[in-house]
Amino acid sequence: MATSTSRLSLRVPELTDSANIVTDYSDNLDDIDRAVGAISCTSGARPTSPFSGMVAFETDTGNLIRWTGTGWQHLGVATVSATSQITVPRTGQLILLTTDNLLYRYNGTAWVAAISTGTGNPDGGLARYDPTSPQSIANNSDVFLNFPTAVTSTTDVTKTTDSTFTINRAGTWFLEAQVAWGDNAVGSRSLHIVNGANNNIRYSGNVVPAISRAIAQCGTMVYLTSGTTIKIMVGQTSGGALSTGVESWGAKSRLTLKWVSA
Repeated sequence: MATSTSRLSLRVPELTDSANIVTDYSDNLDDIDRAVGAISCTSGARPTSPFSGMVAFETDTGNLIRWTGTGWQHLGVATVSATSQITVPRTGQLILLTTDNLLYRYNGTAWVAAISTGTGNPDGGLARYDPTSPQSIANNSDVFLNFPTAVTSTTDVTKTTDSTFTINRAGTWFLEAQVAWGDNAVGSRSLHIVNGANNNIRYSGNVVPAISRAIAQCGTMVYLTSGTTIKIMVGQTSGGALSTGVESWGAKSRLTLKWVSA
């Protein structure tokens, strides 16, 4: 009586069996041909009689899978030129997109960047904003500074208004601000990085005595939740209005926001 091989179930006739060109030769060759390399299939129509170690490629998901003996295991990361090539993505799936050579993860509804890299910025999730013109600060009052110009940007930060910046990614953040003041040696200068919804929540701050061409700086590392807004609040006591931002003597204000870790 004919038997079958353990992996591909190829028919092995006994010496006493009558030879059959179709079942003993042609069908065996077809089975061998299909088994060479990864077998093409879809996620809904995988091989029905896999052997332990069998590798298959799902054309609808871009996944390379292996039969462990008890179930299918995903292997590696699919490489595609467009996310639309993955017609049946699974939550948590990773792909490498060849158009930008970045990893993307399917979050259950959309493909999102697996690692934050920022936009046009080789340093990753770093946002840097500058003023474009001097801003007048009244005497003895708290004012939010405007930083309309993005020097570097990242999807981790949204400039909601010229003075309000929304954090889009929870984690530990590095916050840093520098404010350049116009020439005046009277009074003091204050600078605070504050919560945009409640300026009594102050993440960092500094008060410096007035000198000619004063610069105030402050910075901190702090954990922020997604949706937190950041503003820069300044004040001065020169006795009159005083400008800040872009000064004729060459100094410049700036705001830096950088995601550090989860």
